[in-house]
Amino acid sequence: MIIFGSRSAHLNTVNPFNTKCPSCNTANAINMSIFSKHGHLFWIPMFPIGKEVVAQCQHCKLVLTEKEMTAELKAESFKLRSENKPPIWQFSGLAVFAGIIVLAFFTGKKDKENTQKWLASPVAGDVYDVSVDEGYTTLKITKVSKDSIWINPNQNSISRLSKIYKIKSEENYSPEIVGMNKAELKQMFTDGKIVNIDRIE
Repeated sequence: MIIFGSRSAHLNTVNPFNTKCPSCNTANAINMSIFSKHGHLFWIPMFPIGKEVVAQCQHCKLVLTEKEMTAELKAESFKLRSENKPPIWQFSGLAVFAGIIVLAFFTGKKDKENTQKWLASPVAGDVYDVSVDEGYTTLKITKVSKDSIWINPNQNSISRLSKIYKIKSEENYSPEIVGMNKAELKQMFTDGKIVNIDRIE
């Protein structure tokens, strides 16, 4: 369930000089407070979505929104808005998501580099995630020679690649050892049959 909404943060409160309360006509009794509203996702501030100014008379306790203010108070409200910027932390959610995107980009790039390197130099223990008609399965390398490799096929398959870890238990691999040359292995990758390589380093 996605929790989203908006909240406000107090930025500043001032007492404008020479302003009068439109209700009780008391001079210099108006306090004006400015708030910065922000949208949040799972209570993480994402970005500012506006400001609001509220005026309150300290004598008669009248509260005024900007729509209810006199022209004099609206001028002070505009000044207050221009002098107070949203706090940096209200952008923290965007910074977090930007960081995740950058990290995912570099992780994906590194994974691609590793896949190319490991495909060129397979070693015993490598596990290949392979696309098959039933979905996905795995092949485990047990032995490597100059031109050939020997693998244990996984006897199970799964429909979703993201769940392939569920079938990587040792007992799922066939005792049968199948040999193939390295050129065949590279062709499987070229054909899109090999979708990932895991190596314990």
